Amino acid sequence: MKNVKRFLALCVGLIMALSCMSVSAANESLTVTERNAKMIYESDFSGDTVDTDHVEINTAVANQSNGAIRTDNKSGHVATFYAAKDGITDPVTFEFNVYEYHMKDVGGAQVQMFFLNKAGSIVGDLRWYNANPKYFKVIQPSGSTAPAATINNDTQSAHIKAKLNPHTNSFAVWINGTELVSEENGSNGYAKVADFSEITGVKINVSAAGMSVVLSNLKIYTEESQTVPAIWEDVSHEDFEKN
Repeated sequence: MKNVKRFLALCVGLIMALSCMSVSAANESLTVTERNAKMIYESDFSGDTVDTDHVEINTAVANQSNGAIRTDNKSGHVATFYAAKDGITDPVTFEFNVYEYHMKDVGGAQVQMFFLNKAGSIVGDLRWYNANPKYFKVIQPSGSTAPAATINNDTQSAHIKAKLNPHTNSFAVWINGTELVSEENGSNGYAKVADFSEITGVKINVSAAGMSVVLSNLKIYTEESQTVPAIWEDVSHEDFEKN
């Protein structure tokens, strides 16, 4: 009878163990990755309209045509890309392409990208400058002792990626896949204001007339992926060396 009870207990334990995703006899940590991003808004601007909750075009300066937002030798506010107009309190990432025409022909010209919160404050300030070569720079607040954050980009196009994290009051910026400012130091002398709460979006300006800008392929999303630890407890343990 004792052997029968032991056999039945073993069968039950094996069935329960097989029904689990993973069982660790030593209570080891299982790491689960590749959690999909949550897309807030995505547009290739190929349609006739945009969702005005997420894209605001200044029609006095720009228009939507042929799969992009375009300016024609005009200066001023081009467009604002919103994660949410009433603000978002979780980390959010903006990605889009910028093309410029005749920037070098216009003295002092620059493309300005301001990261905003609900109060209208600039929490981060990125500029693409007319120079030889042209370069991107994060504009630091007055009195900052952080090292200059610059990267050359002498082509006519650039892919912008910016992650804003209200949990840590920091931001990170990548230009064409190269990290310009990391999230680890993005609040250390680069942030314009200390309060990143209720992030809204990115405002794009052109500083001088005579050059044109094209914006395309917008993506706004939450965290790309997250490592999730899970601890699995033993369902059954049997020493097969006994009897």
